[in-house]
Amino acid sequence: MPKIFISYRRNDTEASAGRLYDSLEAQLGKEALFKDIDNIPFGVDFRKVVKDAIANTDIVLLIIGRDFICDRLFQTNDFVRMEITESLSCGKQLIPVLVDGATMPSEEHWPAGLKDMAYRNAFPLNHKTWKRDIIAFVKVLAPDGEGGSQKEIKEVPQNEDKIKSSSELSNVIEGVELKSKDVKQKNTKRKKSDFIKIEKDISLARSLYNKREYVESAKIYKKYFNYDGLTPRNMYCIGTFYSDLNNGFTTNYAKALEWYLKAAELSNPNAQYRIGECYEQGLGVDQNYKEAHKWYKEASSQGHLNAQFSLGLLLEKGLGVDQNYKEARKWYKEASSQDHLNAQFSLGLLLEQGLGGRKNYKEAIRIYNKASEQNHIDAQFRLGRLYENGSGVKKDYTTAANWYRKAAEQGHVKAQYHLGFYYENGLGVEKNYEEALKWYHKASKEKNADANYRIGILHRNGLGVVQNNKIALVWFIRAAEGGHLSAQVDLAYLYENGLGTEKNYNKAILWYGKAAEQGDAEAQTSLELCYAKSKGVVRDNSANLKQHRRFAEQGNANAQYHLGVCYEEGKGVERNYKEAVKWYKKAAEQGNASAQYNLGLCYAHGKGVTKNYAVAVNWYRKSAEQGNTSAQNNLADCYENSKGVTKNYAEAVYWYRKAVEKGNAAAQYGLGYFYENGHGVQKDSTYAIKLYKRSAKQGYQPAINVLKRFNA
Repeated sequence: MPKIFISYRRNDTEASAGRLYDSLEAQLGKEALFKDIDNIPFGVDFRKVVKDAIANTDIVLLIIGRDFICDRLFQTNDFVRMEITESLSCGKQLIPVLVDGATMPSEEHWPAGLKDMAYRNAFPLNHKTWKRDIIAFVKVLAPDGEGGSQKEIKEVPQNEDKIKSSSELSNVIEGVELKSKDVKQKNTKRKKSDFIKIEKDISLARSLYNKREYVESAKIYKKYFNYDGLTPRNMYCIGTFYSDLNNGFTTNYAKALEWYLKAAELSNPNAQYRIGECYEQGLGVDQNYKEAHKWYKEASSQGHLNAQFSLGLLLEKGLGVDQNYKEARKWYKEASSQDHLNAQFSLGLLLEQGLGGRKNYKEAIRIYNKASEQNHIDAQFRLGRLYENGSGVKKDYTTAANWYRKAAEQGHVKAQYHLGFYYENGLGVEKNYEEALKWYHKASKEKNADANYRIGILHRNGLGVVQNNKIALVWFIRAAEGGHLSAQVDLAYLYENGLGTEKNYNKAILWYGKAAEQGDAEAQTSLELCYAKSKGVVRDNSANLKQHRRFAEQGNANAQYHLGVCYEEGKGVERNYKEAVKWYKKAAEQGNASAQYNLGLCYAHGKGVTKNYAVAVNWYRKSAEQGNTSAQNNLADCYENSKGVTKNYAEAVYWYRKAVEKGNAAAQYGLGYFYENGHGVQKDSTYAIKLYKRSAKQGYQPAINVLKRFNA
C-alpha cells in the first residue's frame, strides 16, 4: 500500500484537501495518509516531522486551488514551498491535484528552482463528479489494487440487480433476440386492424414523450413491450422510464440497460450514450470506464453532444484509457462547436493551461465568451481572472469587474468575493465600501473565508461602517476558523491588545500559534514577543528555546535573534558564543537590527569569533541606519576612538546626535563630553552639563560621576 502525503495551503484548499483525505481514507485506510498538523503532536518540531513524513512517503499530493499562487510561495520559509522542495530533493512522486476549477500555474508563476513544476502532469478533481474522479485517482495511486479497505463509491443510489459482466450483457441481447422471434411469430396472428391501432398508440406514446408528458407516454408503452415493431427510439424511451424519469415504473437500472442495449444494437446514439453512463457510474452493471469509453465513442461518432463531452472527460482524466489531452481537446471542440456549454468551458481550461497543445489565452477567451453569452458562470469567472491578470488580453480591471458581476449575480461565490474586493479597492469600479460589504456578505453566506476576513477589516478600520472592533472580532473568528491565515493573525492581535474584547493572552497565543505553524513570519514574531514578555502561558527557558529554534529553522529572523540570545546568555541551553554568532548572523543577514547590533558586539569583544573592530563597525552601521540607538552610540564611539575606522569627530557627533534624539543615555554622556571639550563642535559647557543631567537622570553612572565634579 502506498504511503501518501497531502500538501495544501489552508486559505486556498482546506475544504477540498479535507474532502480528499476523507475519500482516500475510505479507499486506502488512514494509515496510508499524512495531512499536516492533524498528525503532528503538540510541542514537536513541525519542520522535522514534515521532513520525516516525506522521507517515509511514496507519493506526495500537492493540492492546487485557484489561489495557490501567492507571495508566500516566493518566501523560502513558506511551508508549502518547503514540502515541494523536500519532495523533489527526495525524488518522491509528486502529483499536482487541481481542485475548485484551478488550472496548473504556468512557469512564470513559480519561484526559481520550482519552475519545472509547471510541466508536471496534474490530476483534476471536480466536485460535481468527485466520486468517480476519486475512483480513477485511487487507480492511479494504487494501480495494483493495494487499497486496504476499499469501498464501493456510487454516484446514484440504486435498488436494482446488476448485470455483472459483458458476457451477461451478451446473454441479455441473445435472450432479447430469441424473445423477439417468439413475439414475431405471435404477431403474425394479429389482424391488420390490430397493427394499425398498435402503430397509432405507439406514435401517440412517442408524441407524448416528446412533449415531456412522460406519465401518459409510459402507460401506453407498457402495453407493447413485446411488440416487435418498436423502433430504436421507442426502445430508448422505455429504457429512460426505468432509469431517470421513473414515471409509472419502478427504478431498475438493469432493466433500463436491457432496453438501451436493444436500441444501441440498432445504432441509436442516445441509447449508446446512456449505456456509457451506466458503465461510467456503475448503474445496473459493474463500473467499467473502458466500456464507458467504448459506448461514448460509438455515440460521439454519430454526433451525440453529451457523449462527446463525456468522452472528452474520460480522455482528459485518463479513465479507462491513457490520459490524452490532445484527444480530449478534439472531442470538447466537437461538442463546443455545437454550443455544449460544459464542453466549451472544459476546452477553454485546456487552452488556458496549455494541455493537449500550446497555451492559447486568446482562443480560451473566445471560447469562454461563447459559454458566457449563455450564462455559464464558471466561464464568466475565468474571463474575469484573465482580464485581471492580463493573460491574452491587456490588463483591464473594468472588464474584469463586469465579468465578475455577471457571475456574482448568478451566485458564483468566488466572483462575489472578487467583486467585493474591487469595490473596496476601487479596481475597475468607483470605490464603494457599502457595495463591497454587500458582495462580501453574499459570499459569506457560503462560508467564504476571504469574504469573512474582508468584512472584519472594514469594521476594524471603519470603512463603510462605524468603526467597531467588537464586530470585527466576530468576523475574524469566522474567517480564522475557516483557515484564513491573515484572519488568524489579526484575531490574535485583538485578543493580545484587548480590542473589541477583554485581553486574553492565551487566545492570542492560540491563534498566533495556528498561523505560526503555517510559516507566517508576522505570527511567529508576535508569538515570540508574547512569550518573551510572559504574556499568556508562562514558559521556562527550555520551552522558550524550543519555540525559538522551531521558528528560527523556518527562517524567522526574530526567532533567530532570540535563539542567538539564548546561546549567548545560556538561557535554556549551555552558553555557546559560536552558536550565538551563527544565529545572530542568520538574523542580521535578513535585516534584523537587534541581531546586527549584537553581532557587532561579538566582533568587538571577540565572542565566538576573532576580535575585529572593522567587521563590528560594519554591523553597527547596518543596525544604526535602521534606528538602533545602542548601535548608533557604539558607532560614534568607534569614530571617536579609532576602533576599526579612522578617527573622525564629525562622524562621531553625527551618530551621537542620532542616538540622543531618541534619549540614549550613553550617547547623551558621549555628546556632552564632546561639547565640554570642543571635539568636533564648538565648546559649550552649559549644553554639556545639560546633556550630562539628562544622562544621569536615567541612572547612567559616568554622567553621575561627571556632575559631581562640576558640583564640587
